[in-house]
Amino acid sequence: MYVIGAGQLEQSRLFEINASNITAMSNGSSVVALDIRNNGGNAENMTILAQAHPLIKISPPSVSLLIEPGKIARQKFKLSFLQTNDRIRNPLTFQATTGKGMTFRVKMSDTFACCVRAPADFSLDGTWQNWTRTQILHADQRTQVEQPMGVAWKGPDDVSARIMTMWDKNYFYLGLQVHDDVFFAKQLSNRMFLNDAVEIGFDLEHRLSGNSRLWQFVMGKSESGNTLFCHQPGTGFLVPAPPSKMFIQPTGNGGDVDYQVAIPWSQLGSFMPEAGRQIGFGVIVDDSDGKPNDRKFISWFGSGISSKRPQELGDLIFVE
Repeated sequence: MYVIGAGQLEQSRLFEINASNITAMSNGSSVVALDIRNNGGNAENMTILAQAHPLIKISPPSVSLLIEPGKIARQKFKLSFLQTNDRIRNPLTFQATTGKGMTFRVKMSDTFACCVRAPADFSLDGTWQNWTRTQILHADQRTQVEQPMGVAWKGPDDVSARIMTMWDKNYFYLGLQVHDDVFFAKQLSNRMFLNDAVEIGFDLEHRLSGNSRLWQFVMGKSESGNTLFCHQPGTGFLVPAPPSKMFIQPTGNGGDVDYQVAIPWSQLGSFMPEAGRQIGFGVIVDDSDGKPNDRKFISWFGSGISSKRPQELGDLIFVE
């Protein structure tokens, strides 16, 4: 227990400070906004210092703001990455100091992954020619692997993936280029995750309202062909997906497989996408070579899917 002076506690309530990713630029550049609300009765000068990892350049590094009483001041900071790594979250710290010397700090961490708007005439065709603007997300490192005792991941040639996303007003588009030594898919539709398959997780409200809810889909080949199954929320059901909205195609190179799917927003409650909105998102690539107890998976922030903790998913922001 920490006991602090009542005067300090009262002063601490004078300001509300929040940092958020508001990236919505056409070039996908990352922009963070710092919002400071003045709950007091007097205008206040504040000096803001921005701190980031040495491989992240943040601009401006410092700024002074005059915040009127009862108002919210917003300062935008542009981030440029000297070395990018979409597999980790990037920590940022903002320190705000008043003219009287009172200091406030707020921290945030984000994956800064962008989901671009699909071309106006876009439709799935099983090729990659219209995916050139997408940001490539990677699942290819040992830190991204979960494996049972006695089952070893032998490196990217064992299983790894390049992941792409797009959006429009009707669909969320997901594409994966999976590198695998053996492709094996012989399961019922509600148990595809036990073989080679792709699990998709969404948390649509946590970044907006703080309410977390896991939406979990599995895409793979089942006894009825290419299949999309919804496991969460609810008791599970097959998602109607015409052949033109889902492709699962072995490439002929070992066990490599290309996946593409268009998930209707109508399957995700009342969610409506818009540029600048951020959601929780993660992908698991399930891998089994068909041998007893031979199952593992590699993921891009997919631990929130397997643990049923949507707050642990990665951050994905819709951009133009």
